[in-house]
Amino acid sequence: MRRAGLIAVATATMLLLVAVPAASAAKFNTEVVLQGFEYPAKGSTIFYGTLNSSRRKCERNRKIDVFEDFKSPSPDPRVGTATSQSNGNWALYTINPGLKAGYYYAKARRKRIGDDVCKGDRSPSLLNA
Repeated sequence: MRRAGLIAVATATMLLLVAVPAASAAKFNTEVVLQGFEYPAKGSTIFYGTLNSSRRKCERNRKIDVFEDFKSPSPDPRVGTATSQSNGNWALYTINPGLKAGYYYAKARRKRIGDDVCKGDRSPSLLNA
């Protein structure tokens, strides 16, 4: 009987040890901003912006996707992908003569760093005239 009690206590302790790390994962908000556009040469566009978070690790080396916003239920085409710098700044240089005036937005992908999670975000649409 005493042996069964020891096994039960050992099993409960093991379950607690496994469950504690999962409970310690923290989630951090992210804000991605599409600030504007530049046109360095005919047929090319630079999309640029910032990625902000209360956790510095959530700002650097994040994938930022830029999409054209068709404002319809169909999937929006991705223009390209940039990677944020250590300060959260990012820029996407595209050579696309077919890029037209319209609305565009940026999305930051969710990222796990150790036990922590940097949440994803979508910027408001911005008019590229």
